Amino acid sequence: DMEARQVESLKKLFIHSAQDPRIILIKLADRLHNMMTLDAIDKPEKKHRIAKETIEIYVPIANLFGVWELKNQLEDWCFKALHPTEYQEIKEMVNASNYKRQNILKKTITAVQKILKEKNVDFVEIGGREKNIYSIYRKMLRSGKSFRDIYDLIGIRVIVKDLGTCYQA
Repeated sequence: DMEARQVESLKKLFIHSAQDPRIILIKLADRLHNMMTLDAIDKPEKKHRIAKETIEIYVPIANLFGVWELKNQLEDWCFKALHPTEYQEIKEMVNASNYKRQNILKKTITAVQKILKEKNVDFVEIGGREKNIYSIYRKMLRSGKSFRDIYDLIGIRVIVKDLGTCYQA
């Protein structure tokens, strides 16, 4: 359903990015800025079109490039534009449980580090993250569960040097 000018713009983006992938990263950052300033647009149909285009085209590109923080931000901004009521409801629940989740995340990372050190498992890095609002929404839709019934709102990533250590960890 995209206009011919949008299709042509995307073609140029892909052609130029084949020569220099940094172009896509710049375009993704530009799109994030556009999403963050979407409220300045008066026409609701234009906001909807931009958000839909972003979630269908730019989010998958960010995912393929492995820039997940950018992908998550784009998803949340699109979700806010496309489903403002649901976005606000989930955001409020996330904010209300933020302190508890942060504590659980810190304690879990500390416990995992301690266990890995006790077992002499060499790791490069341990990090944690919280699910973004859109990801929580998708999980609620897929599972049919309410926010209170979803328990995997945080994730921990252990980075190791090789496959053997990965299995050991």
